[in-house]
Amino acid sequence: MPNFDTSPRGRAARLRRCALIFPLLLAPGCGSGPPGHHDAAVDAAGSDTGTAHDASATSDSSLDGDTLDGGAVDRARLVVLGPDGELASLDVTAPFAIRASAELQAAAVSVKCGGLRCAVVHPSPVDSVDIIDALTLGVVRTYSLARGADPRDATWLDDHTVVVTQYESAELVVIDVAAQTTSAVSLAALADADELPEASRIVSCGHHAYVQLARIDHETGAESALGPALAVLDFDQPAAQRVVDVDPDVMGVQGVALASRANFDMPTDCVGARLFVAEPRPLFSGGGEYQVVDLDTFAASTFPFSNGAQVGGFEVVDATLGWRITHTDFGPGASSHLELVGAGLFPTYNTFSGYHVDELALDRVADLLFFPDPCTVTPSNQACQRGVHAFHAHSGERANEDPVDVGFDAIDLAIAR
Repeated sequence: MPNFDTSPRGRAARLRRCALIFPLLLAPGCGSGPPGHHDAAVDAAGSDTGTAHDASATSDSSLDGDTLDGGAVDRARLVVLGPDGELASLDVTAPFAIRASAELQAAAVSVKCGGLRCAVVHPSPVDSVDIIDALTLGVVRTYSLARGADPRDATWLDDHTVVVTQYESAELVVIDVAAQTTSAVSLAALADADELPEASRIVSCGHHAYVQLARIDHETGAESALGPALAVLDFDQPAAQRVVDVDPDVMGVQGVALASRANFDMPTDCVGARLFVAEPRPLFSGGGEYQVVDLDTFAASTFPFSNGAQVGGFEVVDATLGWRITHTDFGPGASSHLELVGAGLFPTYNTFSGYHVDELALDRVADLLFFPDPCTVTPSNQACQRGVHAFHAHSGERANEDPVDVGFDAIDLAIAR
């Protein structure tokens, strides 16, 4: 972990203050991208025949990155995704200039980056994954998945291996970007009676991946007898043996049992072998909770991070700090409240838009936290500040006085470095 400066700094006056202090007993996380180069065993079961679909991109080629002290060039980007496949590639240093933009012209739900390549996930009816260049946003290759499989999220095991979840299939798709092949890993052993585990978000630590499984009745949405879980996969093993049985003493293959259905990205502390999960519920049902999973013992326990509001997305900064999004029923729209928690009084950024915002991007190298605000100025929402907001991750101080308006509603964002 880098040795970040933790000295206190001033807070911007435009932020609304909220005195909500909750201790964080965290270890530094690893982020959602690949933690280096790992030799994952990936089966090249077949060659993909997909080609890049219609897309347009514009790029400012005058500068490939920010010049750092000593003349080095920082070729990192913040990649922002819109609901219809809109993309923007921003510098990760102030003033966070937009260096490229693109339109993939297809509904999208997730963007995850490994190095300077990103995987953009297109759900049904598109059912595909675009591999894009983070600097230019050009599509390198499109991988077409099974019709109706409904992919939801992706993670990079290393700089060439992407694992994709599918909500309407019991299989994960493994993409070898270097070999341009795809293979599958079955989660059927963890499925409930309808034979679909309903896989959604995924994250990885080295050659291990962790997948949120809803395990609900696929027709009614009711929770099954098995209940929600976290699937654990070991990609050092052959394809048929990659699903880890976390409790061999119990009959059948077991995942990590969760208290309730998980959602949102999962912060991970790969060195400390911990993974953090948000389990939201409607406000009238208590708002939900957070859990922390020990990745050595696979024990899940309550993580005391909630404040009584509806649980939203979050990020772990270090042993005492974390960023938390919560939701309430008050205000001129769906409310999302972003705050830095764990080291005293910090401001809360409040926004009201057409839907809850639950996505964050933490850049540990630049020590910045990015938050996309899709609000629209209306007579009842004059305080709206639409665009991508940047905050210093440790101090809570604004890194940009005015948010960067990328020209579309941002639904996900990721650091490419």
